[in-house]
Amino acid sequence: MFEGGKSLSSIIAGLIVLFLGAVPLLNKLGMTSFAIPEIPKIVLQIVLAAAGFYLIIDGFFEIGMHPGFGWTSVLIGLSVTLAGILTTLSDLGSFSLTLGFLTSTVIYALYVMVGLLLILGAFMF
Repeated sequence: MFEGGKSLSSIIAGLIVLFLGAVPLLNKLGMTSFAIPEIPKIVLQIVLAAAGFYLIIDGFFEIGMHPGFGWTSVLIGLSVTLAGILTTLSDLGSFSLTLGFLTSTVIYALYVMVGLLLILGAFMF
């Protein structure tokens, strides 16, 4: 059920995050020739952390009606936010951390996952 302001903001954020992840991912896999300009990795990490935080907030709203989906959103949001923050701080030189699995392809896939969860969460009330 669509709930107005909260749902609209989740859909808009979800579509933006989904677009930022799906287009480069499909381009990288050779499935489309359409591409957006290359975005610096640190910007992607900061936006990913912010999107993960928004997913956490969205997940807490969903727990009352759909606990399984809500807790899934919260846990994925926590993981994505933590990965985004830690890699950003590591890239800025705050401490030494190597997350070799967090390549640009994985970041794009996380964007797609977070975007889909935000869009689906808009209709969970």
